[in-house]
Amino acid sequence: MNPFRLGRVQVTDHQESSSMPTSELSRYCAYPAHDGAHGHEVEAEGFAAAALSFVQVWHPAPDDGDEVTVIVRDQASGEQQCFVVDLGAGALEPCDSGSHRPRATAAAG
Repeated sequence: MNPFRLGRVQVTDHQESSSMPTSELSRYCAYPAHDGAHGHEVEAEGFAAAALSFVQVWHPAPDDGDEVTVIVRDQASGEQQCFVVDLGAGALEPCDSGSHRPRATAAAG
């Protein structure tokens, strides 16, 4: 039994122009990095859209402050990507390569 097949949602990226062909949706499993047991199947046009959809639909608890770290796995290839979603700002950033941490930003100085 796959514990990630608990729910499903379909998302499309509405930022593309009407002159562009519609992308085919892929199936992803998305889950909060701190709790891999609460994943859900998401159909979306890409990893980032799947991460945002997961956060919008299932409202996972934040890691720190207003941030949620989300792991997204492509159901066909098994490829995984990590994103940090800032719930307050509605922003999404990829995690550092090979980790579940947000990319470090250079301090202004």
